[in-house]
This record gives sequence, C-alpha cells and structure tokens, in this order.
Amino acid sequence: MEFGIKSKRAKRSARLESAGSTLKKLQDDYSHSLQFYDRPPGDNLSLEEFHQYAADRYEVLNRSANAKASFGREGTKLKDAIKEVTGKRLPLTFRPVVKEEDSAGSATIRLGVPDPDDIRERLNKTMYDERRKDHVSHFILRLAFCRTEELRRWFVDNELELFRYRFEEMMTGTSGIKDFLAAAKMSFDEASVEEKQALTKELFESTGTRFDDIAATPFYKVPFCQAYDLVSRRRVFLSGGIAYVPLLDFVSILGNEFRSRLQRALMTTARSLPAVEDDSRISPLLKGISQLYTGEDFTKSSSDVTGTISLNQLDEVSRKSYAPCMRHLHETVRERHHLKHQSRLQLGLFMKGIGVTLNDALTFWRSEFVQSPRVGPEKFEKGGYAYSIRHYYG
Repeated sequence: MEFGIKSKRAKRSARLESAGSTLKKLQDDYSHSLQFYDRPPGDNLSLEEFHQYAADRYEVLNRSANAKASFGREGTKLKDAIKEVTGKRLPLTFRPVVKEEDSAGSATIRLGVPDPDDIRERLNKTMYDERRKDHVSHFILRLAFCRTEELRRWFVDNELELFRYRFEEMMTGTSGIKDFLAAAKMSFDEASVEEKQALTKELFESTGTRFDDIAATPFYKVPFCQAYDLVSRRRVFLSGGIAYVPLLDFVSILGNEFRSRLQRALMTTARSLPAVEDDSRISPLLKGISQLYTGEDFTKSSSDVTGTISLNQLDEVSRKSYAPCMRHLHETVRERHHLKHQSRLQLGLFMKGIGVTLNDALTFWRSEFVQSPRVGPEKFEKGGYAYSIRHYYG
C-alpha cells in the first residue's frame, strides 16, 4: 500500500537529520554517561531549569548523606537509597550511544511498523538530556558549595558517593570501563592472561579474589603511589612498584582521582565566585542552594506547629514526623550527647529547615554536648562547635 508514503519519507528525512545532530552532540559533548566534570557547560539555561536542576541534584546528594549517616556504607541500604532518589531526580542510562548502523534502518517504509531511525533518535535524545542535566547540575552546585571549607567537604564527599554508586552500576563488563577511561583521558594496563596465570597464588592471597575467579577477573596495573588506601588495607598484590587491583576495588583508584580533581576545581571556582555573584539573577539562588531542604516541610503541617518549633516540642516532633534517618540522629545525640561532624551538619541544617531558631539550636546542642566528656562547656564555645551552629544560620 503506497498511501501517504511521500509524506512519510519527507518526515523520515527530517528525523534522520535531527538524529544525526543528536548523535553528533552526544559524541562531542557526552561520549560517556560517567563524568569527571572537567569541562564546564557552555549552552544556555533558563532560570527555571537552573533552579530545578539544582534542587534535583541537591536532593540526590542530601539523601545520600542522610542514608550514609544513618546506615553507613556497609550493606545495601545506602545503595538502595541512592538508587531510589536518582531514579526520580537524576536518572542516568548506561548504554552505548546508538549509531546509525546499529539501528539497521531500511529505505523501505511499512505502515504500522516502528521506524528504527525514530527509535534510535529517541534513545539518543533521552541519553543526551540525562547526561546534560547531570553535567549542568553538578556545575551549579559546584558554584553554591565552593564558598567555605565545610561546604566544599560536604559536596566532595557526597559527589564521590554518587560517583562510586554509578561506577558500580556501570561495572557489568570491562568495555564500559575502557570507554570511560578513554573519555577521562586515563590509562591503566590490564594484567595479561599469562601474568595472571603466573601470579595466581599471589593474587589469591593478596586481593581476596576467589582462586577459581582469578582467570576471569580483570586486574588493573596501578602505580603504587595511586593505590595507597588499598595497600594500607592489604587489598592488592605489589610487585616492582605496581599494584595489581581487581575490578571490584578499581573504583577506589578512580574515586581518589575524582576527589582530587574536584577538590582542585572547587578552589578554582571559589576564586572566580565574585564575578558570578555580580549577576543578580542567579546570586540569590546560589546563596540559597546550600541551605535547601527538599524533604517534607514540617513548618506547613496542619498540626499546632506553625512557623517555628520550640525546644520542648523537638522530642515529640522527632517521634511523629521526622524522617527515619533524622529521627535516628536525634535519638543518638539525646542518648550519647555527641555526634560526628557530618551527622551534626545534617541534623543541624534539618533543624533549621523545620523552623528551630538559632538561639534554640545553640541551647539544644550546648545542653547535649556539655554532658559529653569529650567536649564540655569550654570546648563547646571555643572549639568550633558553637561557631559551626551559627554558620548553619548564615
């Protein structure tokens, strides 16, 4: 049947042109899903996109930080939390770019049959949009979190956690890793089959890899100076200044490089921040992003808590309304009268977000920490604890 064929061919020609454009943008701008964020974005962004991208990425990092504070890195709870929030806020598809030859397009057009070129264009468009949002949102938060050492540390720690999660999701085979290393301009040799056969006993005893799995497991040859943490934990075999790193531990090597690059980039961004803050359109947004609270807004509850929460309400509100991770932190500080820095930061910003005033926050933390033998009244005031709380409130 020839009905409508000319019209369909014209539309197909337009789609092919669009598909070629999307494919080129993917290959030029985002050749791999995983990034080290070495290149700043250069395209236009609406203020609405700017704010939404920032809020979405902050929610991902904040949820990761809360889950890590509550559950630690052991088990699957942290990974499950990141998987859930990234799926909703910052999805990222790990699949190769679909090239023209992969779609097996045909010059024959049949009515009612999906066009392979149309499918290819949709897949590539989705990947491009995901990678662009991931790229741009990272740089927006980089601007917001470069201001102080405390903010930089929080941002690096949680960006690293997101990177580790994504790398492990991608790690279904070595081809994806090879493509990422090429995109990141990094190079590590793999141990050959002959090397692994000759070193089977040493690799088994040093790396914890099952004896029967050594032949099938990729081992990357990494200079000793880049594998300090794995060496200190006795997770690698050393020979001639080279560490043999199994695939499962290779994320540690890449994570160290990711952290190092991001720390340097944040310092560079901080020096450039005054020029950015002259832009009245985005300066207020940047200043507010680091204090975002994107969970449930308890200050708008239908209960009798309106606007602020007083100290005598905290215990009851924590039992009835806190998210499980925040309730755990609240109960921990009430029981042990102490929290580590990262947990203090999370609970402190959360309390600010639900309406606890600065004076009440200082009273709350002081009353708990003076009971701790590690702190006491003088250290609380002079050791940086009180200053940190005031810093939460600007």
